[in-house]
Amino acid sequence: MHTSQAEKVVRVAHTFYQARRNMMALWGDEYPKKVSEYTPYITGVMQKRNCDEIEAAKFLIDGMIERSKDASANAIMTAWIIAAAVEVAEPEEVEMELIPA
Repeated sequence: MHTSQAEKVVRVAHTFYQARRNMMALWGDEYPKKVSEYTPYITGVMQKRNCDEIEAAKFLIDGMIERSKDASANAIMTAWIIAAAVEVAEPEEVEMELIPA
């Protein structure tokens, strides 16, 4: 079965939004402050590479993995980078509600 480009985009977006939702659930009230530490990296890469949030996140994640072999640290940093990319694309301005996915 062939996966269309549109389907790939939807799947990536779903994964990104799910990552943000998970980080919000884990960090609660601390989430806005913590994610704001990562959004400047996303916007900086977007400006320098003239790309969108997803490409900026991929660039940052690839670079991080190349430099660090610590799988646990890479996993949490990946989640924060993805959450930050979603925040840049569509900031969460409503009260966080823990809704099952």
